[in-house]
Amino acid sequence: YPCSREFTHLCPDSRHLGGERAGGGWAEYVAVDAANAHSIPDGVSFAAAALTEPAAVCYQSYRRGSMHAGHDVLVIGDGPFGLLHAVIARILGAKTLIVAGHHDERLARIARYSGATTCNTRREDVGELVATMTGGIGVDIAIEATGAGAAPNIGIAALRHRGTLVIFSYIWRPEPPDFGTVSMKELNLVGACRSLDCFEPCLRWMAEGKLPVDSIVDLQLPLERIDDAIRQLTERKKDIFKAVLLPGRH
Repeated sequence: YPCSREFTHLCPDSRHLGGERAGGGWAEYVAVDAANAHSIPDGVSFAAAALTEPAAVCYQSYRRGSMHAGHDVLVIGDGPFGLLHAVIARILGAKTLIVAGHHDERLARIARYSGATTCNTRREDVGELVATMTGGIGVDIAIEATGAGAAPNIGIAALRHRGTLVIFSYIWRPEPPDFGTVSMKELNLVGACRSLDCFEPCLRWMAEGKLPVDSIVDLQLPLERIDDAIRQLTERKKDIFKAVLLPGRH
């Protein structure tokens, strides 16, 4: 069904580079469909361009949430996807932007690049902060970007009437959603998976200096040191947002 519609990115027969049906990108040369090849704009580094896909899937969240300039946004999650969601929310014109997580250093980084108000949920009540910053109304859009079972209900509680919760992350141990609140507030719950026609806007924002994807790169190594990169990602997963492998660099 989706293969013949306007959402071909959800087609079960599609071949995603790095997925089960197509080889991954840890090679010096790869073959891709011409439709999936994009020119890197002047001023955008190879390392930054490698992060177009993570940025694009975050932009897809806001397309699914029908975001407009002036909306109030809550991003739940302080990892690399939380940072990208926060920066893109600013690009799209978010009025109030709150990011919730429980790592002070990560939240500080997100605030630095997006100007978001942050909330460490280990010692602060995100619901109270949302109420204070929105005059008790709630946010227009909440983005779930953690994969934590409790996150969707945090988003549901923070939404205004007829607000939208976007489920971006795959939730491995889901908790029962508060469908009573969903019904009484006529909330919208949507999923966001992969991206559709989102690469070009993200590349343009990078070239314009609006989308600093370099801000999530903490490690750059030549392709030959892939084992070292995986080891560091495993041992320092709290310190490293993203690692980039650069073929041809020694």
